[in-house]
Amino acid sequence: MRFSILAACLFVGASTATAQQPAQKPSLKTKLITSMSATVGGSDDCNSAVAISGPGTFNFDNSAASTGADGQNEYICYDFGSSAVDNDVWFDWTASATGNATVSACNNTSVDTKIGAYPGGGCPAPGSALACNDDTCSLQSEIQFATTAGASYMIQVGTFPGATGGTGAITVTEGGGGGGGGGGGGNDDCLSADAISGYGSFAFDNTTATTGADGQNDYLCYQFGSSAVDNDIWFSWTSDGDGDYVFETCGSSPDTKMAIYDGSGCPAGSPLACNDDTCGLQSQVVATVTNGSTYTIQCGNFPGSSGGASTLTVSPPPPACPTGIEDECATAGAISGQGTFCFDNSAATTGTENQNDYTCYQFGSSAVDNDIWFAWTADADGQAIVETCNGTSMDSKMVISEGSCGALTVLSCNDDTCGLQSQVTALVTSGSTYYIQVGNFPGATGGTGDISVSIVPVMPDHPHDECATAGVLVDGANVIDSTGAAYGSNPATGSNAANSCATANEDVWHSYTATNSGLTIMALCNLDGTPAADFDTVMTVYDGCGGAEIACSDDLCGFQSGLGFMATAGSTYLVNIGGWSAGEVGTGTLSVISTTGTPFCNGSGGACPCGNDALQLLPSGCVNSTTQPASLAAQGDASASASSVNLIAVGAVPGLPGVFFGGENAINAGSGVAFGDGLRCAGFNVVRLQVTASDGSGIAISTVDVAATGGVSAGDRRFYQYWYREVPTGGVCGNSHNLTNGVDITWGV
Repeated sequence: MRFSILAACLFVGASTATAQQPAQKPSLKTKLITSMSATVGGSDDCNSAVAISGPGTFNFDNSAASTGADGQNEYICYDFGSSAVDNDVWFDWTASATGNATVSACNNTSVDTKIGAYPGGGCPAPGSALACNDDTCSLQSEIQFATTAGASYMIQVGTFPGATGGTGAITVTEGGGGGGGGGGGGNDDCLSADAISGYGSFAFDNTTATTGADGQNDYLCYQFGSSAVDNDIWFSWTSDGDGDYVFETCGSSPDTKMAIYDGSGCPAGSPLACNDDTCGLQSQVVATVTNGSTYTIQCGNFPGSSGGASTLTVSPPPPACPTGIEDECATAGAISGQGTFCFDNSAATTGTENQNDYTCYQFGSSAVDNDIWFAWTADADGQAIVETCNGTSMDSKMVISEGSCGALTVLSCNDDTCGLQSQVTALVTSGSTYYIQVGNFPGATGGTGDISVSIVPVMPDHPHDECATAGVLVDGANVIDSTGAAYGSNPATGSNAANSCATANEDVWHSYTATNSGLTIMALCNLDGTPAADFDTVMTVYDGCGGAEIACSDDLCGFQSGLGFMATAGSTYLVNIGGWSAGEVGTGTLSVISTTGTPFCNGSGGACPCGNDALQLLPSGCVNSTTQPASLAAQGDASASASSVNLIAVGAVPGLPGVFFGGENAINAGSGVAFGDGLRCAGFNVVRLQVTASDGSGIAISTVDVAATGGVSAGDRRFYQYWYREVPTGGVCGNSHNLTNGVDITWGV
């Protein structure tokens, strides 16, 4: 198992997502670790695309197709961590009607498809995609785009990166339009949106709605890898008042996505607001509206989700809160118990109290602008949670303190927990009074909203809540559970920790003593069946309690963390794991893999032969024809007399021969020189250790005694690498071979 866990760790690429991911969206790793075979029925070259026309069903076969260079980096094709379309074949389709065309692989194939459309006339220019989709109906794709009769369009049919090609068909229909589905309310075309007005509930059903071309590519709607709003229907809504109205599908069952635009008719610009998930998988947007004005509302689904019966609820702003009387701590408004309390700081001044507390130092400032005050009396013992999440659209900043005005002690301060809104927590005692300060991030504008106050019971102390009581990690699988954790008091804990990626909330501590000197990999990902963490994690490694940061990771595989760092055998490291946002706790398995030697000659510094540099978190060579780089690592005891070292290459071109070799020198001071599609890193008195082909997943593992075959003695230093063949047509740079990174090993007795 240790080899396959290591392989998976080296292969998983870094991610940048920073929001919660719904459970039904497939994981990036699940997609990437599928096999990498490939192609034709349709043409493998967009320069000679197969001509088709009009509506109909057209067969494709990409079981032997290669992955071309065209249509690989389109913004609207970015889904689940990649813009690529693997194993792509091309059709040159001529429209027979003006309107909307739908191209669908649904119910036509078992291939994990990805489909794009471009203007006709040959291979597409970069950035010209008209539509692109990965998953609409399970793992199959469907796109819709506007057409003109007689015009030609390029249709690209391929697979999600890493998936296997095969046979199937695409169905092309023309015309578009139609009603919003079986339940009434809304229309499938923004030109004929259903007219509604005022506040209330409006039922709709988008079960049979199509996905139009309008409102599909705005950056404000880019959430969880896509800007699209599937199965969309439209309302033309007229306001009956002024202020911040709430539009939501909360309480419905489909996975909804919605946007609101200024004016009537099809949208001409960006939406006023757009949202996928606010209340579970349902949506909520808040927009500032003017009495008598008309707005356009788009209701649909997260890409790939099914439509259904839903309800659009429109709510007016709450009654105005009094202003002015809460502008100072001494005139704080008295509130008590749990619930929702309105505020209005639109005319508040910025006071002097709690303006320089270190706890409030976030994004370059400790200040709380336009602050107002509440004197809140707790009605229970426990942990109070005070937040503006879902209660306002302004950029809030909030503080909870104890004591008396002029002599306050800050218990918690927060700027951004949920978007630009805030959440503070504090241990409270029933009957005691605390001061809640509500304001803005410096420079932001005040406004109206609600604070929500709740109290939850305090759980028993977590056994690993402090660095001083850290749990122990071993090589292999380690169960992690942060349930019941709180911010620790050690200076290097997640509360205001000076780490380089993100603050960890409700963090736990574990120690790890390195078994080898070399690269150590730690990942909370789903590897070899070990469960990934079930919460959005942040992980940081320190050289001791209160010590210096060694490595930090927010998102590696989806929203879970993974990192690599150079460890020294016998040294102990402290590992801090917490949630990305307050209240986020859970369980998972931390895989710890200790490797031997020091990686060098990484293909990410601009030296790769044709700009095919790698973007991997962990050491690797240059990118190959699989669109990934190959990595080399070593495991085992680097003893010359009793060697148990295995060399492990991951991410090579599947099923092709390669050679493990070693040399006495690191070429070009360890930076390597261009050789084929990669970098030659190891040289001088080179010894071929083993010729072996990679398996169907691109993994090769040495089976010889590396020390004996290479003729090394105690104290010798050797540099190792893996050379491998490319596909017959050549790799990314057109050459017949590529290489991994190198590994530097000094052999012991």
